[in-house]
Amino acid sequence: QRQMCIRDRYISGQIHAVISRLVHVIADKDITVGGYIDTVLAEHLERHKEEINELYRQKREDLI
Repeated sequence: QRQMCIRDRYISGQIHAVISRLVHVIADKDITVGGYIDTVLAEHLERHKEEINELYRQKREDLI
């Protein structure tokens, strides 16, 4: 799977600190903060894809 580097990815320092502590404790260097965030986002998108697609379709129709 192809990975992309996106320059303007920002999360708050507070959220980064929480995720960093969490990753350190549960993964012990097996995953990075970025890897954890990627995993969480992928799971979220998969779990909610029907609702996301429906909202996307509604907005696209409103634009025309």
